[in-house]
Amino acid sequence: PDSQRAAVVYSDRSLAVWDIRDTSKVQRCRTVPAHAAGVWDLEFLSPAAAASAGFPPDSFVTCASDSVLRVWSLPPRTPPKQPGPDGGTPRPAPFRELRALLALDPSATAPPA
Repeated sequence: PDSQRAAVVYSDRSLAVWDIRDTSKVQRCRTVPAHAAGVWDLEFLSPAAAASAGFPPDSFVTCASDSVLRVWSLPPRTPPKQPGPDGGTPRPAPFRELRALLALDPSATAPPA
């Protein structure tokens, strides 16, 4: 959504966030298991839709054949720092990518269009 990062879902059902600011040095920022079954789609929410739902601006939704919708958000471009062990070198604060889960009834059918 910001031309600096990309979210990608792979056939092993993992989700990766890539830093694409410098196309000669693309780097993976983070990889997490995404779903228990094949992922069908990934769609970024508009900043207005994300805000109205109470999610950060860089949020997106994945849907899969496991009948679950998941709402994710990208890590901050500059992660906040917290003191390291014993007050040592600061390290990135933990970040929670997964924001919400919505399990769907697999027996339910979509209403006619």
